Amino acid sequence: MSFTARRPPDHWLTFQLYPDTSGISVRVVPRREQTEDTAPPALARPVAAAPTGRLYQLVHLAAALTEAVTVRDLVTLIAQQILPAFRAQGMVLSAAEAGRLKITGHHGYPADVVERLDALALDTDLTPAGQVLASGTPAFFADPAELAGAYPGHPGSAANRPGRSCR
Repeated sequence: MSFTARRPPDHWLTFQLYPDTSGISVRVVPRREQTEDTAPPALARPVAAAPTGRLYQLVHLAAALTEAVTVRDLVTLIAQQILPAFRAQGMVLSAAEAGRLKITGHHGYPADVVERLDALALDTDLTPAGQVLASGTPAFFADPAELAGAYPGHPGSAANRPGRSCR
């Protein structure tokens, strides 16, 4: 799919769109330079069109992210738009600060758990956040029991939450 548009004063550009399951790639070329010789080669494999609903959600999320001003805005957006896609009930947004975990935002966790997580040393053996920061790979846990199994000494795990049990 392609279309041509004029950029004032008199420059014509051709926009060529290449949708696939991961999104849309766009190639922009000046119209006068686009000839049969410079046209992009045909794709080697057929590309399945991405479902319209997914593309809409991605564009909607990107637009909403541009409007997020505060950390609270970002946490609210993640809670409303991303957590449901993973069937998650909670998330913690954190940063490394002076060798410690600094909780910058959260959703779905009781205040006592957030308090215990804030200012933990970033020891990769004790915290999933430390491991994530060291490896660059996100961590997801289905429930507190799974977190406790992976990090038995972690303050947010079920084993370290008085009066609470995991099912």
